[in-house]
Amino acid sequence: MTKNGQSEVALGAGLVFSAVGGLFGTLVLITAAPSLAELALKFSSYEYFWLVLLGLTCSIMIASSSPLKGFVSLFLAC
Repeated sequence: MTKNGQSEVALGAGLVFSAVGGLFGTLVLITAAPSLAELALKFSSYEYFWLVLLGLTCSIMIASSSPLKGFVSLFLAC
């Protein structure tokens, strides 16, 4: 949009949609927090293990284009 001379419109739209998204996310979190807390209190060590493993796997895949490099960097960081 900057090439078309509409940079102010792009910045304004980004600001508005960022604020709307933040408010929507906050409302969803406020609504869902009690039921998520009840679910989390029912977790045992088995569920915590798989949740941690899922998080580490996601961090490996997101870290770089090579999963091996992501694994090595995660291993060295621990």
